[in-house]
Amino acid sequence: MLLNLNFWDRLLEKFIGDALFAVFGAPETGSRDSTNALACAHAMLKELDEFNRARASRGETPLRMGVGIHYGPVVMGDIGTERNAAYAIVGDTVNTASRLQQLCRKLECDVVVSNALIEAVHREGANEADGLLEGFVRLNPHRIRGREGKIALWTYLTMDRAATDDVDHGAPGT
Repeated sequence: MLLNLNFWDRLLEKFIGDALFAVFGAPETGSRDSTNALACAHAMLKELDEFNRARASRGETPLRMGVGIHYGPVVMGDIGTERNAAYAIVGDTVNTASRLQQLCRKLECDVVVSNALIEAVHREGANEADGLLEGFVRLNPHRIRGREGKIALWTYLTMDRAATDDVDHGAPGT
């Protein structure tokens, strides 16, 4: 997974237990930050699929992963005291991405992204945007812990998972 992260223009901010926190567009923003985040998620899923095929051939249980991606402003810099400071990236965007990742299990999907991310990918206008967005399913707006109101979400479902009844099968960006 780390090799996939190294390919895309991102900052690996930290490991958190069995999770990792990567930020695209830090410390400097780029013209493809959202597209790179989504492409990286696809590459990680592909790598996990290959890893799980090898596990299956040995009779081992496959592993799962959930990816949450949100788009928006963050606060970054050294946080703490002179004696104990650390570079950190914080804010509503970070918290929302974390909450989206947590929804993967409940929604039985591999990736949950916000509509803000989908819109940003479209604005970036990358040639591969349509391919990256293929297979995403729009959900009815959800409440996210720590946020007021609901936000529109999109999920990426693997072939072996069924969509729920609260989905809108419109294409991203429509």
